[in-house]
Amino acid sequence: MSTEQHRPSYEELEQRIKDLEQQNLQARSFQSTFLRNISHELRTPMNSIIGFSGLLNDPGFTHEERNEFITTIRKSSFSLLSMIENLLDLAQIENNQMTYKENECNLSILLSDLYKQLDNTRTKNAKQNVLINTNRKQLSTDNVVLTDGTKLKSLLSNLLDNALKYTDTGHIDFGYTTTSEKITFYVIDTGVGITKDEQAKIFDKFNQIDASLNKVSNGIGMGLAISKGIAKLLGGKIWFESSAGNGSSFFFEMPLKSEKKRILKSIIKIPAQSLYYTAS
Repeated sequence: MSTEQHRPSYEELEQRIKDLEQQNLQARSFQSTFLRNISHELRTPMNSIIGFSGLLNDPGFTHEERNEFITTIRKSSFSLLSMIENLLDLAQIENNQMTYKENECNLSILLSDLYKQLDNTRTKNAKQNVLINTNRKQLSTDNVVLTDGTKLKSLLSNLLDNALKYTDTGHIDFGYTTTSEKITFYVIDTGVGITKDEQAKIFDKFNQIDASLNKVSNGIGMGLAISKGIAKLLGGKIWFESSAGNGSSFFFEMPLKSEKKRILKSIIKIPAQSLYYTAS
C-alpha cells in the first residue's frame, strides 16, 4: 500500500525561503569580511615592500638606513610568503590534496627549533614579558618517532604563534607526554583565553578571537583551521581547554610509531613538580 508523498504546506515553504535567505545573507557577510581581511593583510606587507624598495634608489639615505630598509623588505616578504603558503595549505586541506610523507622525526630537535622560532617572534613583537618554557629533559633525550615531521612542526608552530599572539604577559609552556601507544603535545598559555561563544567556532577557517580582548587585529584566522586539518592527516586529534581571561591549553594527540628495531629511549611524563626552564 503506497503512501501519499508529504507535500509541504505554505507555511513550511515560507519558512524554507526565509532560511535560505538567511543563509545567503550569512554567506555574503562571510565573503565580505574575508575579502576585507585578506585585502588588508596582503596590502600591508606589499606596501612595505614597494615603499622601501623605492627608497633604496634615493641617494639621500645612509648605508645604515638602506640596510634597515632591506631588513624591513625581507620581513614583509617572509610575512607575505607565509600568508600565501597558509592559503595554499588550507586549499589542499579543503580538497583533500595535502600529502603525507612519513619519516623519522627527532623530537628534541623539533622542540629546539620551535623554541628558537617562537623566541625570535617574541623578540620581533617586543613581548619580553612572556616567558617561553619547555621541559629540560625532553631537549636532551634522543626520542625519534615516525610521522610527517614537516606537517607536525607546522601544526605546533601554528599553536605556538597563536599562543604568543594572544599573550602579553605570563608564560607559554609546550612539550609532550607519552604512553606506550600515544604521544600528546601540549601548548599552554596565560593569555586572554577563549569565551564560550567563540569556542564552538575556534577551528573554523577565517575565524579570529575577538581582537578587542587584547587589541590584536593581524591575521585572517587560518592557523587553527590548518592545524585541525593536519591533525586529521597525521591520524590524531586536537582539542583545547580555555575560558575567558584564564589562558588556553591546546593538545594534539597522535599514535606513537617507531621502527621495529628502534624504540623510544625513555617514556617521559610531566611530573607534578615543575621541571620547566626558560631557555635564553
